[in-house]
Amino acid sequence: MKVVIALFGLVLVCAGWWLRHEEASALARPAATPGLAAPIEQPAPQLGRPRLPTTTVAAPTPGAPPEKLALGDEALRKRLDEVIPSRLSGEAARCYKGGLDRNRRVDLTYRLHVEDSRVVVRDVRMGESTLGDRALEECIRQRVASSSWRDEQLPDIDEEDNLYLSVRQFKSFTGIDSESSDGTEPGIAH
Repeated sequence: MKVVIALFGLVLVCAGWWLRHEEASALARPAATPGLAAPIEQPAPQLGRPRLPTTTVAAPTPGAPPEKLALGDEALRKRLDEVIPSRLSGEAARCYKGGLDRNRRVDLTYRLHVEDSRVVVRDVRMGESTLGDRALEECIRQRVASSSWRDEQLPDIDEEDNLYLSVRQFKSFTGIDSESSDGTEPGIAH
């Protein structure tokens, strides 16, 4: 009797193993479609080893130019509306030597031209100004007009834009207070 029970237990263990093996094989096989030939069975993957990806993504080549910003992209808008005007404001601020009321301002219109990653500022025109100093205004206009640099991410564009500058802004670039601290007249950098 003990032998019969032992054999019965062994049969149950083998049947359980066989059922699990069949379920795993059935999951690995695609379902048969009526009217089509039976699919070719592929061996079940081995457990315990991680599968390596079959596709690889190429890493950027060192020294390769960065990807261009797309027209209409938020990053391009930020570059055109914030980064470039800030850069031009820094150039204009180099002309200021102090002594003017912090609320004085000057407005410029310019054309931003980008071709093959070379950025050039063209057609700089003086708009409204309350600076009251023609030499300072001309220095600012010339500094902005002579600005050029490379930006590998900018697409080729040509557009008109405005630059609004105030004496208050100049302090953030130069560290010079709006009112001259030594009582001298403001100087103009050339």
